[in-house]
Amino acid sequence: MPTVTLSTAKPTTARADALILGIRHDEDKAEFAASLEAMGFTGEKGQVVAFLSDGAAKAPLIVAVALPEEPTAEDLRRGAARGVRAAKTSATIAIALHPASVDEVEAIAEGSRT
Repeated sequence: MPTVTLSTAKPTTARADALILGIRHDEDKAEFAASLEAMGFTGEKGQVVAFLSDGAAKAPLIVAVALPEEPTAEDLRRGAARGVRAAKTSATIAIALHPASVDEVEAIAEGSRT
């Protein structure tokens, strides 16, 4: 079973092999907007794209997961699961899906075990 550690640090500073980012709107794209656009990321429900961070994050691999504007715990659970599957060859994974409650944090942890 994976170890889960919580942090309030900026996601791009996470020391991991892959960083899973929840993208709800344009502000979430931040420094990855150009890469997301190049990968054809539209934010369509269920969409996942993976690309190299090129130094924009400590993690060399970025996995962007589309989320609704106000995701439910189930949206976050499924988003975490999709992201982890996309990063399956990574030994360590950081997940930044913007949870707003303890239930949502739990849902992300559950999804990451998929």
